Amino acid sequence: MKDFKDLVNHPKKILNYSVIACMVLLIAGLIVLLLGATVGGIMVMSLGIFIVVVAVTVFWRCPKCDNNVPLSAYATGKCPYCGERLS
Repeated sequence: MKDFKDLVNHPKKILNYSVIACMVLLIAGLIVLLLGATVGGIMVMSLGIFIVVVAVTVFWRCPKCDNNVPLSAYATGKCPYCGERLS
């Protein structure tokens, strides 16, 4: 449980891991599409996009003030509400 709390307190890690999972699932979906299973390929790719959406809407929060952080804060590395550094 401690590892999960550490992950939740690092929004950049969550975003990075979710983007990696999305890319892996998109590639897997393309492979499934090439093998001929159209519905399966589309479902796998949709799952990849769903993971990123959930990660951004649920877990992309400031570790200090617990506000939802806009994606534009990824470039600055700081929470726009309290100024906490997003590691």
